[in-house]
Amino acid sequence: MSNTHSSIRPINPYLPLGLWVSIATALQRLAAAARRLREDRRHERQVRDTHLALQELDTRTLLDLGIHRSEIASLAREVHGHRPWTRDRERARSREAARGLYL
Repeated sequence: MSNTHSSIRPINPYLPLGLWVSIATALQRLAAAARRLREDRRHERQVRDTHLALQELDTRTLLDLGIHRSEIASLAREVHGHRPWTRDRERARSREAARGLYL
């Protein structure tokens, strides 16, 4: 009998191999979910740290950087890839509207 799952060594030889394959698959999926959760938490921590760092800046400094205080949360997410870049599009739209090119 050919065994296609040779890397799986059942602890209890009386249980069917299919059950061991199912258990191994479930454990692999659980490990992948744990990795995704850890990565999501790392990204959220980066976003939070960026947000807090920008919040500490005074309004004048933020404006010198071209950032309005109301944009901090959005910018923190954009920087870390959680949201598409919208600031450039909105600024271009505002400039075009100011010149009468965008209605």
